Amino acid sequence: DDDDDDHDSDGHEAGGASSPPVRWELQAEAGKAWTRYDEATEKLILDAEAVGWTTLECRVKGQQYVIDLENLVQLAKKGGARRAIRRVPALEGKRSAGSVSPASPTKQAEKVAAA
Repeated sequence: DDDDDDHDSDGHEAGGASSPPVRWELQAEAGKAWTRYDEATEKLILDAEAVGWTTLECRVKGQQYVIDLENLVQLAKKGGARRAIRRVPALEGKRSAGSVSPASPTKQAEKVAAA
């Protein structure tokens, strides 16, 4: 039982030392490249998903967002910008240096089939 303190419910090491089997990405502009969420935000999303939450609120670079895991959108609480998000298989060693920052909203969320 003492070993459980160093691992989350999925058996990953606490503190993000190991890569999760999936990653979460954001599309800042419709039709443009996808950007992986920063580690802290991605951990919040993974934790919310693990306990069955369909929405969560978080702060990224000083902006407050609602992340809707059911409809695969991120909504800015101030201004209402909508951006598509997706859940994709993680590739070892492929963490993007990019982080989420406010940009133009997407017009429609892209739904991705659950793995």
